[in-house]
Amino acid sequence: VAGGVEFAPVSLPEARSLIDAGKVKSVHDVSDGGLLVALAEMALAGKIGCTLSVELGTAAAFGEDQGRYVVTAAPGVVIDNAVQIGTVGGDSVAGVAVTKLRTAHEDFLPKLMNG
Repeated sequence: VAGGVEFAPVSLPEARSLIDAGKVKSVHDVSDGGLLVALAEMALAGKIGCTLSVELGTAAAFGEDQGRYVVTAAPGVVIDNAVQIGTVGGDSVAGVAVTKLRTAHEDFLPKLMNG
């Protein structure tokens, strides 16, 4: 999936409108865990990383906000009120390999249950 990763403070109806109009390739809410968790979950689902072009402080990286979404779009697609924060591609998210994220994600519950 090629394209930019854009961060847009849009409402759910606006996000649905972007999907219906075919302007975005994927959408993820920024709530539980914040922006970096949303990007990690998107990378796990899409089996592809992303490269951030902005520095994120702790609040920006992990702030849990309702009504904010990360969207991916093809290069050149303009989304009103969105700010491009990077690009889709590669094998890591914020310097952490997608394979390492997958292992941590998939091994957590079995390790917890098996003590």
